[in-house]
Parts: sequence; structure tokens; C-alpha cells
Amino acid sequence: MNLEEVLKKYYGYDEFRKPQKEIIEQILKKRDTLTILPTGSGKSIIYQIPGLIMPGLVLVVSPLISLMKDQVLNLKKRKIKAAYISSDLTMNEINHIYRNKDKYKFLYVSAERLENLSFLKNIKEISLLVIDEAHTIKWGADFRKSLYNIGNFVNKLEKRPVIACFTATLNRRDIELIVNKTCLINPYLTNYLPLKNNLKYKVYFNKKELRLAKILEMKEKAIIYTLTRYKAEILYNKYNKIYEAYIYHGGMSSKDKNLNYQGFRSSKNGIIFCTNSFGMGIDITNIRTIILYDLPINLADLIQQAGRAGRDGMACCCYVLFSIDSIETSLKFIYSAGEQKEKIKDLNEVVKFCYSKNKSEYIREHFN
Repeated sequence: MNLEEVLKKYYGYDEFRKPQKEIIEQILKKRDTLTILPTGSGKSIIYQIPGLIMPGLVLVVSPLISLMKDQVLNLKKRKIKAAYISSDLTMNEINHIYRNKDKYKFLYVSAERLENLSFLKNIKEISLLVIDEAHTIKWGADFRKSLYNIGNFVNKLEKRPVIACFTATLNRRDIELIVNKTCLINPYLTNYLPLKNNLKYKVYFNKKELRLAKILEMKEKAIIYTLTRYKAEILYNKYNKIYEAYIYHGGMSSKDKNLNYQGFRSSKNGIIFCTNSFGMGIDITNIRTIILYDLPINLADLIQQAGRAGRDGMACCCYVLFSIDSIETSLKFIYSAGEQKEKIKDLNEVVKFCYSKNKSEYIREHFN
């Protein structure tokens, strides 16, 4: 089958979006790739189609268990053999996957799993290594060290696979970091600006709680991002008696996170209070409003979070609630982590964005 036939058979589409096909062709030519495309551009198809064509196992490194589950579920619906390995599974379930690894086409794991001795013993050869949400490799500097060690795993394999990295937003410094940490060789770089024609940005200065209350009165399906679990809990407890509200953060059990995710997903006008652990790979099309209650510590995070809205192409808006205490909260995050000098520069870019008159032009200049 040619590429269009594979696309039609498994995904039901007659033609590729630009630039899906050209990236797929590069992967099939066994060239490493780094793909930067806006949220909702169909990045999964770009690695899944060559993965279906290439012989052998495709290993996908994903930052969140919920994201792994969603991807595996979607593949199974298309009658494609896929599995994930995570802390949710028992050793018997994991060993079953190892014994039957030749039956799977796609296997999803976290970066931490790549350092597991049992995993290294059982997974010795793969045809394609996919790094999904590759911007999270930056986390390796602070709290997920394994993300910095993906290259070590590649070097331990019996045969070097093709490596494909995907994300929605990266600046030049981050591109260099990812190329280095994932051992990309002469990668084919696709870099589209993270601009969405249906997305508007509005910045409100001061009076955060009043602004939040007014926006929520519009009763549109919304995500409210905070920097801390504590703040997400406070806001959720305040509004869950007024609206159909949900909460999602890293301190919750997998069961509770999944219940809240599914509830929000199926709601018509629900709202969810969350940290940035909610967002990556979340495929909910009818979100109209994003509210950044706290100031993201870099512009890439801001764009990532805003990009969760309007995946159906309908008009949507991202509201940034800017105040002095927002900057103080962001600085606390920065001072508790490494590479402080660079991160303060990143935060300064967010502040400049908030004060810029033409926000689309500012994004264009920053990421070009």
C-alpha cells in the first residue's frame, strides 16, 4: 500500500495535511526528525504511519501515563496492536508484554522505564524511537533526570533506530538541547510557528479573582491553569459548588485523575482546575476558554497551554491574569530549580508578551 492507502485504511482520511507526508517520507528514508507543529496538527499520524510500514517494534517515550493510555486506546480502536508499560501495571502484566513483544507494533513507556534493567534486558532492538512532547526534555534539568539520559538508552541498543521527536513549541536553545540529549543525527527539522487563527489572547492586569469570576460567568468549557497544586485545590473548592468543576494535578491518584479527565471530557460546559500536568496530548476538541491564573515561567509553556483550546477550529480565547503575585509565584518556581539565569530570561519574555500590543507578531518573532 502507498501512504495514502495506509492513511485511508487506518485513519479514514483521503489526504495528508501539510506537512505530514514529507516528514513521514523522511522517517521512511531512515532519517532522524525533529517536528515542531502546533497543537492539533496531527503529529501522531506522522510517526504512526511509518511505524506501521517499517518492520519491528516502535517505542514511544511519553511523559504522562494518561497520554500513553489515550494513544494505546486510539490505536486499538483502529485494530493496531499497541501496549504501554507503567507503574499502573503489575509485574505479571509487564512480563506478559515482554513475552509477547513481537505481537505489538507500538509500545509506550516513560523515560524512566528506559533505565529499568528488566526493560533493557527485554527490549534490545526497535525500528523507530519516538519522543513525544519532546519539549519536556527540559524537565531533565530539574526533576526528571531520566529525560536527559535518553541518549544513553539509544547507545545500549543492539542497532541504532531512527529517532523522531515531536512537540508544539521550541525556541532555538531548546532545539539544540533536544538534538543533543536524544542523539539526533542530522535531523530533518520541521518548524511551524505556533499560531492558531482561531485563538485570541487577552491579558488582564490585577484583580485576578474578580477577572476569573467574570470569565467563568460566560459558562464556556474552560481549563484554568495554576502553577501549584495548592492553588488548584483552593480554586476548585471555591467554584465546584457553582459550576460543573473538575480538578487535575500530579498529587492525585491515577484513578481520580482519570475520573476527572473523563468527566471534563464528556461535559458540555465543564471547567477544570489543573497544573500543567493536564494538557499534553489531551484531545478534547470543544474547549473554548483557557485561563492562565498564574504566569507560566516561559513562553513555550504559555503557548502549549493556550493551544488546548479550539482544536475543532471554532473561535476560542486564552486569558492571562497578570499581577505582581503571579510573578512572585513564578520566581519561586525558578529559584527552587537549576539554570536560574536562563529561566529568568524566559520569564522576562512572558512579561514582554503580556505587555506587547501585537501578541501574534511577538510570538512570530520569538519562535521564528
